[in-house]
Amino acid sequence: MHYTPKKTVGQIISSENDYVIAVKANQPNLLAYLRTQFEPIPPLSVNLHIEQCRDRYTQRKVSVLDTIAGIEPQWLGIQQMIRVERTGTRANQPFSETMFDRQFSGN
Repeated sequence: MHYTPKKTVGQIISSENDYVIAVKANQPNLLAYLRTQFEPIPPLSVNLHIEQCRDRYTQRKVSVLDTIAGIEPQWLGIQQMIRVERTGTRANQPFSETMFDRQFSGN
């Protein structure tokens, strides 16, 4: 079965629900767009969280952007863009990753 996020987005919005969805490599245009948006525009909010547990040290920086412009029209209802940057160590091995999400509103 072919997964079409835009169709799912439409169903959730038509039922007047809100949700957050991760943007992955299967949406290359949207992912590339989101990567460029957090540099020129200051985020609405930024939260930094540090966690240490056993052999893991993780620092998470969550940035929320509410300026939405230039997104393809089929992504209806986007209210905010969220970037989560994770860095740290797992079993003494360094790691770094960045994830992007979109928050939608059906109201």
